Amino acid sequence: MAAGVFAGPVGRPLWLAAVAAAGAGGALLMGLALLTVASVLGRVLFNQPIPGDFELMENGIAAGVGLLLPYAQVKRGHVIVDFMTSWAPPSWRRRLDGVAALLFAALFALLLWRGLIGAEDTFRSDEQTVILGWPIWPFFLPVLLGLLLSTLILLRQAFADLAGRREPAP
Repeated sequence: MAAGVFAGPVGRPLWLAAVAAAGAGGALLMGLALLTVASVLGRVLFNQPIPGDFELMENGIAAGVGLLLPYAQVKRGHVIVDFMTSWAPPSWRRRLDGVAALLFAALFALLLWRGLIGAEDTFRSDEQTVILGWPIWPFFLPVLLGLLLSTLILLRQAFADLAGRREPAP
């Protein structure tokens, strides 16, 4: 059960979406790891790697990592440098965390905006992978989803922190 910031009609769906995205991202990365093993075995045993394996890896890893971002943020698992504020009372630190979350949300929103432009550009130009000839724009979609969810989660955390309602993540 989601607790604190991620309870209620807004928080619960954000939590569930972050968990689902992390599951999809983890499954994708696991599939890519198995693809690498199969390609290496094919190369060693049959002198025939899987064609385009590196293309799938470079685009797939970006997609998988993008899907893991929201869960890391829900858990507040991103790196925080707090040695300069360790002396401050907890209420100050919480509010500083809220301001930092707002800034981080702005950064993720900027990345989302630029990613949308990049995805549109690769779609319009019909950019494709070299070996397989697959379109590149679909690989943007999981990254954009991860950035959107992360931005919404950061905004939820920022407003909770600034309102003094910070509770542990589920």
